[in-house]
Parts: sequence; C-alpha cells; structure tokens
Amino acid sequence: MTNFNGSIRFIDQFLSNFQPLFTNTQMSALRPIVYGMCLDYKRLSLSAIARKTNTNYQKLQYFFSDSTWDINTLNDVRLNILQNQPTTRATANGVFAIDDTGCPKPYAKNTEGAQFQYCGTLGRDENCNVAVASCFVSNSKHFPIEFKSYIPEDQSAPNKFKSKLDLAKELIETAIAKTIPFSTIVFDAW
Repeated sequence: MTNFNGSIRFIDQFLSNFQPLFTNTQMSALRPIVYGMCLDYKRLSLSAIARKTNTNYQKLQYFFSDSTWDINTLNDVRLNILQNQPTTRATANGVFAIDDTGCPKPYAKNTEGAQFQYCGTLGRDENCNVAVASCFVSNSKHFPIEFKSYIPEDQSAPNKFKSKLDLAKELIETAIAKTIPFSTIVFDAW
C-alpha cells in the first residue's frame, strides 16, 4: 500500500468531537495516528504509521510520551458518541462482557505491570502486560467500554493491589454509573 496524505470526511468529523480535549499540536499528531490505524501493516507501530502517513515520527511519539491528556475524559467522549447514535447505542438486551487480555512485552525491563505471567494472546506464560477489559455485546453491535491495567501484586504499592476480580467489579460499577444498559454480565474464570 502506498503512503496516504488524503482526508476522509467521516474520520475528520469523528475526530472533531475530540478537539476540545487536545491542543492543536496534539490534534496534528492524533489525526495521522487514527488515519494510520486504518491502513494495512505487517506490524503496526508508530514508525510504520509515520512512514505510511508521511508524518514525523517524533510528533507521534510526543503525543504518547510527553503530551498531557486524560484517557478517562477521552473515553467518556467516545462513549457519549456511541450512546448518542441509535445504531451504536447500548441497549438493555445486550451483554456486558469482561475478559482479560495480555500484550506480549518480551524485552520490557522497566514497563509497569510487565512480568512473566499467563498471556492469553499467546496461550502460554510470557513477559507481558495484562489488562481487564469490558465490552458491550448484542446481536447487532459490540464495542469496548473500558479497560483497567492489571498490576501484579509484587509490583503494587502496599495495600493498593487489585486482583482481576477487583478490576472487573470496578468496570461493572463504572458502566452502571455511566448508565450503559445491559441485561447480563459474562466473564471467563480466572
């Protein structure tokens, strides 16, 4: 696939919902990240996105490493967009699904939460980060609601450790507080 320098109206309209959350510099980095995630890659990375979107790699790296923005506010805006559209709105006949997922980090030495533990993605123990995620699922739609990073007990501050079940409970409480309707809760055994 060749490099992309275009503009797709519906993506730009979608991104305009997030403009109040970011500075112009941050938005100029977020836009190619979102566009870049729609392209085809052998391996998705910031450097691959930078190449495909003709964007300076440092600009993309700045967005994640040095710029300040609130992931919870970003997620709230995203959920409001979904809940305000009849075709994407959660409904009371849907299911609230909770699952954990691992992201392999074979070379991570100082990454918070990364350690040798079961990685469901690989189906074996591996050095990885783990998160507990919640999704809305129905016959006609499904979308992620939120995730919480699992920090192993030996890396948690004293009296701050949260098990995966503790994180799942927080995800359920958050969904109820955000008035996301569902009929049933399902999750794997951990």
